[in-house]
Amino acid sequence: VGLALLGMTAGLAHVGPAVLRSGCLSGFDRIRELFVIPKLDLVLVGVFTLIAGVLGALHLDQQMRLDEASSFAMYASASPLVSLMTYDTPNNHILHSVLMWLSVTLFGPSEFSARLPAFAFSMLIPVCMLAAGRSILSPMIALVGTGLYAGSVIGVDIATNARGYPIVIVAMLILIGLLPALRDRKPGVAIAAVVTGSIGFYACPVMAYPIAFVYAGWLLMGPAKGTPLLEHVLGVVRTGFATLVLVAFLYAPAWALSTGNGPVKTLGRAAQGYRDSDGFLRFEELSFNLHAAWSQWTWPTPSLVAIALFALALSGIWMWLSRAGWPRALVAGLALGTFGVYIVSGLAPPPWWIMVWFVPILCFLWATPISMGAVLVSPKPVVAGATGLC
Repeated sequence: VGLALLGMTAGLAHVGPAVLRSGCLSGFDRIRELFVIPKLDLVLVGVFTLIAGVLGALHLDQQMRLDEASSFAMYASASPLVSLMTYDTPNNHILHSVLMWLSVTLFGPSEFSARLPAFAFSMLIPVCMLAAGRSILSPMIALVGTGLYAGSVIGVDIATNARGYPIVIVAMLILIGLLPALRDRKPGVAIAAVVTGSIGFYACPVMAYPIAFVYAGWLLMGPAKGTPLLEHVLGVVRTGFATLVLVAFLYAPAWALSTGNGPVKTLGRAAQGYRDSDGFLRFEELSFNLHAAWSQWTWPTPSLVAIALFALALSGIWMWLSRAGWPRALVAGLALGTFGVYIVSGLAPPPWWIMVWFVPILCFLWATPISMGAVLVSPKPVVAGATGLC
């Protein structure tokens, strides 16, 4: 906690308030530029969001799951100070817990009010997918991928699960969209990335996976023209370290005032439960978790359709690898970054339900070969959007 506070103080003293204010304003401009989208695409993503919203709203009052009920009982029904100052279980997605408490306080205790914050952030996912896809892939892939997500069952599940995962997904997509600006070292973009990543991490520590893969992709993409390699590497390291310091600062109250274990010990204890088995059993559990995640993402399709979707995803990976630039860098970063987090966690098999952050990436992978077929039919984006939605 002391190191986090010292790091924040040193950083603020080094840049000064005027430079910090200017950087924050520039960072806001970088995010605003990311969402400058053609009107036709905005209309389509509006339709996608409406469809996703209707599908989600129809299931907001379903019976609460175990993790939702636990978060509701332990945090939403208590003082927000409980969420901010205790971290004795990974079930406390702090930012989401505070938002859930606010929603329950305003609208009364119910399934609807408990799920409202997650539902609200999930409604931002389609437009963030469109912005991120346009930034590093193509307008066609962005539209098809957004349509696939908006009409998916897993998208409804994410929207109606009172957890912090929609916040993590929104933060991840914004980071992906900022990658070209980060590589070009545009003013304020590093501050935007640090704040965005920290917000995602404050919602849920599973943000470690998206941050690792996005920053690894940024590193592997290499420097922009005219930027020395060392400066490129230092830019990635500085931004990552600043994110780590801000995350530690945000978690400082829970770290310092928790009556039990703090965030690090709590997460370590949770990971230890997955590390206790021998190597073969851990590999077996990892395989089971990956299969369970895939089954959830592709439900309720028959087995043959799930196999076809797997082949489609592999086709998308091959297409990304065959394209120089950000698609290839992201595939490499996905492998390197997620494996790095897996190593740091002590080879603890991640539970299948925390892998949900990967779903938008999966939709983009599916969209890549599908969008090629849409282009063959017509170059118009309306066809791409309709293809993705179907």
